[in-house]
Amino acid sequence: RRRQLDTGFGTLVLIGEEVDRDVRRIGDFVSRNRLPCASHAMGSPEAQRIARVCAVAADTPAVIFGREQVSEPTPDKVARLL
Repeated sequence: RRRQLDTGFGTLVLIGEEVDRDVRRIGDFVSRNRLPCASHAMGSPEAQRIARVCAVAADTPAVIFGREQVSEPTPDKVARLL
């Protein structure tokens, strides 16, 4: 877990944290709880690759956890998923 936190690698992936208030709040939640998470700017090559692989829209914020995607992500939805 510590290595995942240090490297920013985890099964929880946030796309668009800088543009969406709810995704920012999710980022704050995972940071406070020291959950391993990767965050990518929407439109970045890595975010586009992840969106394509996970079959989510590349032009909207997304939260991906393993094989699950959260549509219209909110902190409550992500907390229930976790």
